[in-house]
Amino acid sequence: MTLTSLRALALFFVSEPQRDEPDIGISPDGHLLAEWRVRDGGILAMKFLPDGLVQLAAVSSATAVQPLRIHGTLPKDQATGSVRALVR
Repeated sequence: MTLTSLRALALFFVSEPQRDEPDIGISPDGHLLAEWRVRDGGILAMKFLPDGLVQLAAVSSATAVQPLRIHGTLPKDQATGSVRALVR
């Protein structure tokens, strides 16, 4: 496990209010992952990189008229802002 990734995950949980508890795991490269179920069957996954960036992928429910898909690698504040509409 990459300790800088663990630190980034811990700081994320301290700074962001959590509604639901995520599933947490470790990627093969040692980075921490958090995964939430969102909005009627959607999913949000965040990988906490040691350089402070967050790699994310999110998709709304497949039953949505126009499913939302979001992905990228961003600083934490931009990453959380980009998925805000999906997790409300």
